[in-house]
Amino acid sequence: MSSKKFLIKLDQEILAGPDVQLALDNNASHKTPVIKTWLLARPRFHLRFTPTGSSLLNLVERWFVELTNKQIRRGVHISVQALEKDIRTWIAAWNTNPQPTSERRPQTRSSNVSPAI
Repeated sequence: MSSKKFLIKLDQEILAGPDVQLALDNNASHKTPVIKTWLLARPRFHLRFTPTGSSLLNLVERWFVELTNKQIRRGVHISVQALEKDIRTWIAAWNTNPQPTSERRPQTRSSNVSPAI
């Protein structure tokens, strides 16, 4: 769904009155002239952007880090279909027992480096 279609859907479904605060990453698609024009006509919508280079604040990106680290990199997938099945199984398990990704600390490259002696 395009950014504009999503905004139109929000505008239709959120009751008139309250301001709408949207937290977004810095993707260029959120800042096109079409979107800016649409927003100017609807002053109740306010876009709040995460700082550039702060993917750890984006919970969707954090979730994909979990999926990648715990399923994709650790698995042996003999076909695309097997990979898809494993991902769907992992998602089903995640949804059964969801964990807040914001509480997990990501492993950084620097943590893999041995200290200099």
